[in-house]
Amino acid sequence: MARSTGEVIGRVTPIIGNYKEKAVRLRELEAKRAPSDEIAALRREMTEQMLSMRSLVINAHKERWSESRLSELLPAYLEAKAKTLKNSKHLSTLGPRIELFIQTVGDKPVRDYERADIETFRDLLDQTPSRWEARFRTKVISEAVAANAKRLRPHPAMEPKTIDDGYLSHIKNCFSWLETTRKIERNPGTGVVSGRTDPQQRPDEGRLPFSPAALSKYLAYAAQSRSRVSPDYWLPLLALYTGARLNELCQIEPQRIVERDGIWLIDLLTIYDRNEIDRLPEAERLKLKSAAARREIPLHDNVVSAGFLDFVHAGRERGGRLFPKLKADEFGYFSAAISKRLNLDIERAGAKSARVSFYSLRHNFRDALTNASVPDRTADRVMGHVIQGAQANYGSPLLEVAEIEAIRRIAFPQVDIAPYLSRARGGAAA
Repeated sequence: MARSTGEVIGRVTPIIGNYKEKAVRLRELEAKRAPSDEIAALRREMTEQMLSMRSLVINAHKERWSESRLSELLPAYLEAKAKTLKNSKHLSTLGPRIELFIQTVGDKPVRDYERADIETFRDLLDQTPSRWEARFRTKVISEAVAANAKRLRPHPAMEPKTIDDGYLSHIKNCFSWLETTRKIERNPGTGVVSGRTDPQQRPDEGRLPFSPAALSKYLAYAAQSRSRVSPDYWLPLLALYTGARLNELCQIEPQRIVERDGIWLIDLLTIYDRNEIDRLPEAERLKLKSAAARREIPLHDNVVSAGFLDFVHAGRERGGRLFPKLKADEFGYFSAAISKRLNLDIERAGAKSARVSFYSLRHNFRDALTNASVPDRTADRVMGHVIQGAQANYGSPLLEVAEIEAIRRIAFPQVDIAPYLSRARGGAAA
C-alpha cells in the first residue's frame, strides 16, 4: 500500500538528523587527524544512510503506482482494445504477444518494469528466426532461438520491421495504456526498436517505390500471364493509378465506379445502402482504414484505355462485388490471400528487390502526385490520409474539378503499360 507524504517525511526526518550528526562528527575526526580507518568507517555509515534514505524516497514514489501484475491487468487492456479494434486482425495478436513478453522477462507488478526489460525482450527478438513457431513447433521463443543456433545453417532472423511492428509495438501500446490509465508513471518502452532498425530511416520509408524498369517488368508479367477477368490482372494497374490500399480495391462493388461530368471515379465516399449496417454482417461491409479513407479517386485515362470500364460493366450485369472470387478472412479483410499471390507475381516477374512489395505501388502513386505538382492537401485527400489542422474542417468531401484534373495529369515516365493496352485492343478475355 502506498505511504502518505507525511509518513515518508516522518521516516526520512530522523535519518537526515542522524546524518547531520555524523557529518559534524566526521569534520571533528578530520580536524584532529583521527586514524584513517575510523574516518573510513564513519563515511561508510553515512553512505549507507544516504542510500537508505534514497531507497525510501524512491520506493515511496513507486508505491503511488499499481502493484498489480501485468497478467492481472491484461484482460482489462484487451477489453479496452476490443472496443476500438472490434474484429480487426490485430486484436487476435495482442494477447499472445504480451504473454510472450511476460514469458521472457517475468510477470511483475507493472510499476516495476523498466526500459531494460523491454530491451531484453528486443534483444531476444533480434535473434529469433522468422516463422519460429511453425519451424520449431514451440511457443517458447527462447527454445526456438536455441534450436536455431544449433542448426548447421540457421534460419535467418526476423526482419526489423516485423520485430518493431509485430512484436514491440504491442508491448509499447500496452504500456501506453497503463500510463494513460494511471497504472504506471511512464511508458518504459518509448523509443525501443529492433537493434537492426536503421536509425536514419523515417517511419514512412518502410517501403520503396518500384523503379521504372522493375515496374514495367511487373506490369508486363501481370498483363500477359493473368486472365483479364481476374483480380490479379487489374489490381496492379488500379493500385498504380489510384494509390488506393489493396483491401479498398479488393472489396469495391461495380456501382462504386461512377461518372460525374464526363469523368470516371471510384466512389468510396457514398453509403449506397443506408441499411447496410443493419442488413450486412460486419465482414461484408465496406471496410476502410479510417474516416479519411471515405473519398473519391479519379480513374486515369490509361486505366480506361486498358478496358477497365468493360470489366466494370460486366460486373454490374453479374451483380455482387467487382472481384467476387475474393473472400473476406475472419477479420473482414478481402486482401489477405491475394496479397501473397500478388507479391509472388512480383518475384516471378523479376521485379522484386529489398523493401519493395505490392504496397510500393502506393509510393509510386504518391511520387507521381508530387512530380505533377498536385497540392499536398489534394494528395492527402485522394490517398485517404487524415488532413491535419483547421483546413480539415472545411470544404466539400467531393473533389473539385481542378483537383480531379490535377490528379489525372500524373504520369510514370519510362514505365511501359503497352501490354495492358494491347490486350484491350485485342479484346482478349482469357
